[in-house]
Amino acid sequence: MNTGRSLSTSEGMPPTKEEGMPPTKRHDPHAALDPALMQNFLNDAGFGRFQIMMLVMCGGVMFSEGSEMLVMGSITTLLHDHWQLTAFLR
Repeated sequence: MNTGRSLSTSEGMPPTKEEGMPPTKRHDPHAALDPALMQNFLNDAGFGRFQIMMLVMCGGVMFSEGSEMLVMGSITTLLHDHWQLTAFLR
């Protein structure tokens, strides 16, 4: 919401400590708990390259963990007879 007035006497600069900020712009420690404010923040941030990169990296980790479990299960089944493993050790 643009009111048409600058927050500072210097154009483009944030207000100094002496000038103060308008009451609506002060930091409210409980404002982060407001679900509507958080939803607006997430909507404004959007979905970009970072989120895609994280999705690919996390998917790669999950894929590698699944592959490891598949290999471990296959190896223990194959070695069960060869090493005469009990069910407890397998």
